[in-house]
Amino acid sequence: MEKSYAEKEYLVLKTIYDACKANNFAGIDPFSLGEKVGLGERELNMILVGIDQKGLLSNQSTGTYVLNYRGVELADQMENENKTVNRYKVLTEIYNLSKANPVMPVSIYDIEKHTQIFDQEMNGILLYLEERGLIEFPGGDIVRIKGRGIDEIESTQNHPDQRTENFPPSISYTMHIHGDNYGGLQQGGEDNTQNNQININPDFMKAIEKLLDLVGKSSLTPVKKIKTKADIHSINELANLERTPEVIEEANSKIEAVKEVISMTADMTSLGMVLIPVLQAAFVS
Repeated sequence: MEKSYAEKEYLVLKTIYDACKANNFAGIDPFSLGEKVGLGERELNMILVGIDQKGLLSNQSTGTYVLNYRGVELADQMENENKTVNRYKVLTEIYNLSKANPVMPVSIYDIEKHTQIFDQEMNGILLYLEERGLIEFPGGDIVRIKGRGIDEIESTQNHPDQRTENFPPSISYTMHIHGDNYGGLQQGGEDNTQNNQININPDFMKAIEKLLDLVGKSSLTPVKKIKTKADIHSINELANLERTPEVIEEANSKIEAVKEVISMTADMTSLGMVLIPVLQAAFVS
């Protein structure tokens, strides 16, 4: 499945970040970077220009890419958010594969196949979910979801704009639905797989939260705050839908409305305008 621009940008940023940590901030050369992220020269350069315009790269003439302190802080933050997304991804797959049944065992192999998370990372996530009381993980290659795990998933589905005990608002991912479906998704036949396109990158979720916070603390009138927050919530809900022309058109319309409000509000412009491209990237057809 083709990655979104935001996902590719995160991959490039994280690859530079990992290289900086590994070689005492000597950075990574363009050829090695391109090989690691699997992007063509033109596409990679476009993403690097975007990262540089955000002020995340160090101004060096060594022929390598190095993150500055802002880039390191952002990469640290995004890495932590990505861990949360992966935990949610694994728990959701256990929920789907077990058909929300605490008695049904789920194969770790099947979870790995559908999440593309493997080995130590998968083991660490399963241990974390067990420690939080969301799954039963006795060892071996079988896990079971617990009642608290079912409640967590269904809470995020029924109230996506609300934080749960273990996950932030608006958390989601590209889900593979197996057999009978749950959570209000389209029903399919037995053993069918439904790809429900919900490509929400961690930076998109963070942008939604930051915008809502900015609006709440802004100098906007109470009525304007309500309208702008409603537009932001609509963008968030639209991100959970298939990218049809209607969804993309409506999302871009809402994003433009939010952008116009931000551009005319002095105490929001500097922090708010940099978040708009993150929202727009989520609705590229």
